[in-house]
This record gives sequence, structure tokens and C-alpha cells, in this order.
Amino acid sequence: MLLADDKVTMQTLVWLAAVLTLAVGAPQLRLDGLARTDDILKFQPMTPFEDIWQSFKIEHSKEYTHETEELVRKQIFAENLKKIEMHNFLYSKGLKSYTLGVNRFADGSI
Repeated sequence: MLLADDKVTMQTLVWLAAVLTLAVGAPQLRLDGLARTDDILKFQPMTPFEDIWQSFKIEHSKEYTHETEELVRKQIFAENLKKIEMHNFLYSKGLKSYTLGVNRFADGSI
């Protein structure tokens, strides 16, 4: 007989197995035969990230009160920038109907 804790543990293991299966399988996926996702994710922007981050902060008058806050916001910005770049890549291949861009909220999370 499964106890409540065993049921939660089993659900966690099933979820983890599903995530790992997707993660391992991701490099094999294709986007309508256009490109492998691992190739897309290796895309390197022409401008170094640090320059993009500094330009973002200047353009949107961003000042952070603590170094820790800036590090967190910078990480969020980096993640959002990757999402924007991936989405716009898909747009360039005709797989999305609109583009995304960086705005004053790019250092925030949803």
C-alpha cells in the first residue's frame, strides 16, 4: 500500500523521468526539417552579452540598489533575451507570425 509520501515521491520521479526524457531527446528534434534545436541554441549573437546588458541599463535608466539584485536581474534579462532570440529565429523561418524585442521589462520575470 502506498502512503501519501510515497505517492508524492512516485509523482516526482515520474515527472523527473519525463523531463529527463525530453532533455535527452531535445537535440534530436527538428523544426520542420529546418534545423536541429541544439544548433539553434548554440547561436551566438553578434554583440557580446555584457554590451547588450549595459546598453539596456542605460537606455532604460536601470539602477539597482544592491549588487545581488543586479545579478538576479541580469540573469533574468539573459534568459528573456534567449527566449526573444529563439522566437525571432523561428519567425525568420516562417514559424511565428510576429517578432519580439527587448523593452524596459526585459529584466523582470512574469
